[in-house]
Amino acid sequence: MKVSSDLVFQVAFNALRFAQPVQELGDRIAERMKSKGPYLALHLRMEKDVWVRTGCLPGLSEELDEIVNNERIERPELLTARSNMTYHERKMAGLCPLNAVEVTR
Repeated sequence: MKVSSDLVFQVAFNALRFAQPVQELGDRIAERMKSKGPYLALHLRMEKDVWVRTGCLPGLSEELDEIVNNERIERPELLTARSNMTYHERKMAGLCPLNAVEVTR
């Protein structure tokens, strides 16, 4: 029996829906934000791969900065762009996400 790609897509799309309690909570939060805003959304990215790929440092500790630097040296292909810039140059150019210290400020 051949299954049409439209049916597969429809099943996959419907599988992505949130469970009812999650959907209701999301709706309440969205309504509260709309009626009592404005709000600031901040997407915190503290995963190691972000720091390796951006060429920036997480600033959590010297030990963790060293881990990121070593990973970058071992796998230079992960650095996404502007590999000729130093960390400080990237930071001053606004190319780094906020690190842990900056977020807590």
